Amino acid sequence: MVELGKDDPTYKAASAALDANLGWGITAAGILVALLAPVLGQRADASGRRKSWLGWMTLLLVACVGGLYFVEATPDAFWLGAGLIAVGSIVAEIANVNYYAMMTQVSTPSTMGRVSGLGWGLGYMGGIVALVVVVLLDTFDWFGMDTSNGMAYRLIAVGCAVWTLIFAWPLFAYVPETKVRRRPTVACCAAMPSSSRTCAACGMRRARRCGSSWHRPCTATASPASSRSARSSPPRPSASPTSRSSSSASPPTLSPVCRR
Repeated sequence: MVELGKDDPTYKAASAALDANLGWGITAAGILVALLAPVLGQRADASGRRKSWLGWMTLLLVACVGGLYFVEATPDAFWLGAGLIAVGSIVAEIANVNYYAMMTQVSTPSTMGRVSGLGWGLGYMGGIVALVVVVLLDTFDWFGMDTSNGMAYRLIAVGCAVWTLIFAWPLFAYVPETKVRRRPTVACCAAMPSSSRTCAACGMRRARRCGSSWHRPCTATASPASSRSARSSPPRPSASPTSRSSSSASPPTLSPVCRR
C-alpha cells in the first residue's frame, strides 16, 4: 500500500468526493429542519412543554457531538461522522425553536433586547474560551499524548459535549416550564347536522371544528330568513318551552351560543 500525497490527483479526487457527500448530508438535514421545526415548535407551544422539548433535543445534541469520538481518521468512518453531524444539526435547530420561544419567560418587553443580547454575548464568550483551551493544548502538543488516528479532534468533540451539558444545566434548573393557556371552546348551533358547513341561522361559514364543536359563536336565534339582521345583533336567550308551543306555525328557534 502506497501513501498518496496531498498533491496527488487521486487524493484530491477522493477528498472532493468526501466534501461533496458531507455537503449533501448537511443539505438533507437543512430540508428536514425546514419541515420539522415549525410543526414541532407549534406542538411544543400548544402543549406548554417548551423546556421538555428543549431538554430532549439538548440531550440528543450532546449524544451526537460526543459520538464523534468514535469517528476515526479513516474513510470507513466517514458516513458515521456525516450522519452524526447531520442529526446534530437537526436537533440543534429544533432546540433553538423552543429556546427562542422561552425568551418571554425570562424577560419583559422592555428588557427583551438586553436579555437576548446578553445571551448571545455570553454564548460567544464561552465559545472563545473553549477555543483558547484547544489552542493551548495544541501549542503544548497535548502534553505528549498520542494524537494519531484523529485522537485530538475526537477529544475536542467530547469536550464540546461536556461543555454543552455544563452550560445548559442552569436553564433547566432555574427557568420554569411555561403554563398552557387554554381558550374556552365555543359551539355554533349545536343542533345542526355535523355535515353542514354553514350555520342555518346566521349563514356564517365555520372557521374550524374540534369534534362536534364550532370555534365561532352563532349570533342568530331565529330562522334562516333573519340571518342578515342576526349577524349584527347580539345573541338573545332562547325561547321558553311555552312560547315554542304557542308559536307552532313559526320556524323553530335554534339554540344560542353553546359552550362545552
